[in-house]
Amino acid sequence: MAAELKDVCTRARQPGYYLFFSSNNYNSLLYDISYAVSQSVTGPFTKVQAPNAPFLTSGTDGTAGPGGATAINVLDQYVNLAFHSDINGKDASGGRAMWTISNVCLGNGVAKAC
Repeated sequence: MAAELKDVCTRARQPGYYLFFSSNNYNSLLYDISYAVSQSVTGPFTKVQAPNAPFLTSGTDGTAGPGGATAINVLDQYVNLAFHSDINGKDASGGRAMWTISNVCLGNGVAKAC
């Protein structure tokens, strides 16, 4: 079994703690943004499973290999996410661009659009 690659972690608090991370190879359509939750900033964190994860995958709103999410807390009401995704829709050979998602609500261990 191949090891799952993870990188670029960012943490948001609201209520509890949400740890967003990328998994799989960034140069493939399997690259995604997942998240884990905890009641403590020091953990332990539990990876959220389907149907509530991964948070963002290829094909969601035109993305291809989304990853590298950074959560930005907005007035302790919701978060905005900045992330990168393939430009050509199939792999990183055509370059990657920054994307954003506004109004992501965090609650009850689930991240979703508000």
